[in-house]
Amino acid sequence: MILLAIFVCIFSFANFETTLSLLIKGTETIEIRPFQFSNVQICGTFAFIGLTLSLVQGGLVRRLAGRIADFKLATGGAITQIIGFLVMLFAIHRADTVILFIALGIVVAGFSFMQPSLIALLSRRSDPQQQGVILGVGQSVSSLARIIGSGIGIPLLAWHLNMPYWVAIALMACGVFVIVSAGRAGSDFKTQAATASNQETPN
Repeated sequence: MILLAIFVCIFSFANFETTLSLLIKGTETIEIRPFQFSNVQICGTFAFIGLTLSLVQGGLVRRLAGRIADFKLATGGAITQIIGFLVMLFAIHRADTVILFIALGIVVAGFSFMQPSLIALLSRRSDPQQQGVILGVGQSVSSLARIIGSGIGIPLLAWHLNMPYWVAIALMACGVFVIVSAGRAGSDFKTQAATASNQETPN
């Protein structure tokens, strides 16, 4: 369930991630071009994304991790991304750069909570002897989601400007359901081992 959550959520984010540069550049393959950033503005946009990612992960996520359950942080991050995608659709409709940057900040902040929390959840649920293998599988699932998301996101953008982000919203909504289900369905590996030991011990 956790691996499925990673795939769905990263797939959703890849729709945004791989189409953003085309959206703000305004290429000729896109009929409606609400933004036509220069190369300097595009570099500034991705610098803003990187700075936001660093501040949220290094500040908020680091402080909250351990105090709040990983699946709750991941769920909150996924819901935040859905809100960000909706704001992004509004920014595209209005062709408003300020609203676009607000949307980018919200989406990236949500991703900053979601992605490390899912990896932490996968690690905590794994057998320590198999942890490296399982985390490697998680990384492969994430990479596969990025590859497929990239391959689908760009054709969706060429079909309709809003389509990648509606698809991202739908996928992330499914991701929220899977994360919550995974969080409630199990517990940390050590806790499972302790429970089994207690069941075997006579009263």
